[in-house]
Amino acid sequence: PVPDIALTANDTIEVPSSGKFHPELVRPSAITPPGMRVFISNLSVPADSNAQASVNEEGTRLPYGTQLLQATVGANCVGGSSSVNSSRYVVLASYNPLTRRSEVIERNIERLVRDAGRDEFNPYLLPGDALACYDSQASDLRDIARMVTDILLPLTLLKTLR
Repeated sequence: PVPDIALTANDTIEVPSSGKFHPELVRPSAITPPGMRVFISNLSVPADSNAQASVNEEGTRLPYGTQLLQATVGANCVGGSSSVNSSRYVVLASYNPLTRRSEVIERNIERLVRDAGRDEFNPYLLPGDALACYDSQASDLRDIARMVTDILLPLTLLKTLR
């Protein structure tokens, strides 16, 4: 653990890079802001908008030390019918401060739940990260069927009216 040190106004802290990620440092402390902003999108069935999916300001402001699974749960991307939702996945777009490059990772949500203890599979989020939840193939097939029905039903009704 890193000891908390009392700071006063105008103190400067210089931390040289070790070139490695230290998960024990990803935690709230006296010098970290109370939280970080993460951008979340969960446009999925049954929600047609982030507001309907309960993705609000509280769900996008997370404490330091939050990992991908916690944010995925906060975005209402986890749970539901396993036959339909077990193949849902989440995409995380993040800036890696060690490599100074943007990275995009994709995780199957069911596997993320099962491997939550592996930091390399369940990464820590950084301020400004973005995550998006995607529906399963079963939901996609259902949506295609609905679209076809939405097109064919009015055509059938018009044909019977003639």
